[in-house]
Amino acid sequence: MPPKDSKTASADEQAAVLEYMQTQNRPFSVQNIVDALQKHSIKKTAVDRSLASLLDAASITQKLYGKSAVYLVAQPPPPDASAHAETAALDAQIA
Repeated sequence: MPPKDSKTASADEQAAVLEYMQTQNRPFSVQNIVDALQKHSIKKTAVDRSLASLLDAASITQKLYGKSAVYLVAQPPPPDASAHAETAALDAQIA
């Protein structure tokens, strides 16, 4: 068995962090995630590595407020302009 690279998070840790964030669907600090995943024996360094990997994969986004970082699940892009035009046409028919 090859030695585990301590700089990258395991797939299980990443999956646990992402699943928790998607389930809750709200902003989190690192400590919020650590506290919630403590029952799964996931430590703070593992959460930090998982968040860095998920940021690189664009699965989550990060917002910085001074020294504090807040992590959010990446939301799907808004509907395209044609959907807005369709909605406007339906509104015109109703009125």
